[in-house]
Amino acid sequence: MRGIVTGSRNWDKPGTVWLALQAAYWEARRLRERLDVARGDCPAGADAHAGLWVAAAQRAGLDVAERVYRADWSIGPAGGPIRNEAMVKDGASKVLAFHKDNSRGTASTIRFASRAGIHVDIYT
Repeated sequence: MRGIVTGSRNWDKPGTVWLALQAAYWEARRLRERLDVARGDCPAGADAHAGLWVAAAQRAGLDVAERVYRADWSIGPAGGPIRNEAMVKDGASKVLAFHKDNSRGTASTIRFASRAGIHVDIYT
């Protein structure tokens, strides 16, 4: 099962991210699948919280993989939406969106996923 984590860089509720990923992990286990987490590479906020959860899950021996998508900021502000669209185009079972302060990046990923018919869980 592949899940995309997207969220505001100032998301300050790591427990919400961890609980959502834990639920996704148990859903994957129920389906007898590995949880693959796709996320951006922001060193703060939801991306960072997701990265810490993946690292802890792997240390605990859980069947979890991670793919980190980096935005090419050398092309300017379009780097973020291009990265977000790439995450969605690679496919997913669901998106976990941690949306705070009307984050445009999170909103763009929600739009891309909705258009692709991917289920989105939005946390505010």
